[in-house]
Amino acid sequence: MDNRITKSRLSNFFAYEWIALVAIAVCAIFLWELIYTMAGVRLTTGQQFKYYYDETLYSQNKETLRSTLIDDDTFSYDVLEISHEALTSEYNVLSTRLTVQEGDAIFTDIIPTAVEGSEYKARRANQMIDAYQMFAFEDLVESAKRYLFKFIDDTKVGNVAFDEAGDLMLTFDNLSAQKIKDNFLSRMRKDNRFRKDAEKEQGIKDETARIEKLCVEVLFLQTELEKDALRSEDDKYFYRYRRFEYSVNVGSEEDKASYTDEYAEEVEKSYGLKIENLVPATGQSKLKNTDYFMVRDSSYAQRGADDVVALIFDFESYQPDLQFETICFLNSLIRIFTETVQ
Repeated sequence: MDNRITKSRLSNFFAYEWIALVAIAVCAIFLWELIYTMAGVRLTTGQQFKYYYDETLYSQNKETLRSTLIDDDTFSYDVLEISHEALTSEYNVLSTRLTVQEGDAIFTDIIPTAVEGSEYKARRANQMIDAYQMFAFEDLVESAKRYLFKFIDDTKVGNVAFDEAGDLMLTFDNLSAQKIKDNFLSRMRKDNRFRKDAEKEQGIKDETARIEKLCVEVLFLQTELEKDALRSEDDKYFYRYRRFEYSVNVGSEEDKASYTDEYAEEVEKSYGLKIENLVPATGQSKLKNTDYFMVRDSSYAQRGADDVVALIFDFESYQPDLQFETICFLNSLIRIFTETVQ
């Protein structure tokens, strides 16, 4: 049989089999992309930290703020992507983003707005707190303390229950290095960054540093919440709100019927960080909050950061180990805007 490759046979092959060659090439590219995607590092909900500027605000110097947060070592080693997004009334994608847990915080406003036929003053932040899953800061601190408590070293403090432990979990020296290591190895089991022994060893060091920093940050926010009780009303750092107050006063009759019982069970808590009050006690601020926040409505053009608050989304069930990066975020904002020029 004559199987020689000749110019004539090659010409005939490419003339009639080119479709098959293209199909093979496309399949090869698709297979390579599939392998690359499956083998690559996939960011979890917690490894992506994202904050929003609400449609009522101008997002001024947003890249500078992001860079400052990074320079301040706000987030731990396991936050691999930090981003922000400015929402607009024409293209407000917040609800869509939140359905896939894409978001950790949002800057919005607490400007009181008259409601027709009612003496109640509506606020944008109140509407959001009712509509979305938001963390009250007291609950955020309590949840973080429960998280840290699972690392408590029984050999040092005895076998105590959480409610009896006080603030033991806020002292890193009372935590177990072995428990921290075991938790790290468990949650990073499928993470391609930690396949080799040397990578795991470095990862354990970074994880230990993350937990140690979290102890400090939780105590910092808890202390600021306690200090706020002593501040005058005009100087308070935190915006307090009783959840579902907006819904029972402004919502439809159906909303009022749905939320009345839930509202009765709620108490006033700290839901927002008031950006306007983050100023140094004395001296000149290193960064001025008015350079970064401005209410969009033209009638408030000179208000600057007045009535701007930062709210925190509650996605703890989706990011149990990294939800508390939001505490570091709040604390960094406090430090950044209250720091004085040296």
